[in-house]
Amino acid sequence: MQAPSSTVTQVKVRPALGRQVRKENGQIIPTDGIDVVLSKYYRRRISDGDLIAINTLGEK
Repeated sequence: MQAPSSTVTQVKVRPALGRQVRKENGQIIPTDGIDVVLSKYYRRRISDGDLIAINTLGEK
């Protein structure tokens, strides 16, 4: 039996036009975007339209 893999997906995100979105730690995400680990928090922000996923950086 194999152990579950512990892959982490990263994505570059930026705020939607006219939005100001905070990172999980409370800092504001810059308009040119940042690389983040795709957690439930960031999935919700993307789903809500507050953040835009620029590209997928892949798994680590």
